Amino acid sequence: MSLLFYDRWLDLERLERKVKKCVGKNEDFAEICQIIDEIIHHRIILSILKVLPQEHHRDFALLIAKNPAGDEILDFLKDKAKEDIMKVVKEAILILTLELTDIFSANKKRVKKI
Repeated sequence: MSLLFYDRWLDLERLERKVKKCVGKNEDFAEICQIIDEIIHHRIILSILKVLPQEHHRDFALLIAKNPAGDEILDFLKDKAKEDIMKVVKEAILILTLELTDIFSANKKRVKKI
């Protein structure tokens, strides 16, 4: 997966340890990590779109398509969003990683091999 402008704020070590405890480090682990990555991406983009006026959604999408890791995306969002975009993204990441960590902590005995 390509690097994205918000990757610098991701710290998934604790979540990764919980997933490893549930499924071990095998093909299932890689697949679950990919799914988690997609969930995180969708949650972050959704949280951004909620605070970004609709007239800027297209330009935001074009910036991501052009250079997903570009600093100009963050600059654009800081300028156009109705709220502190760094706070919004960091909060979305924190909430989601806590939710996912709790899921894997609570279900480590019930997770079955796919």
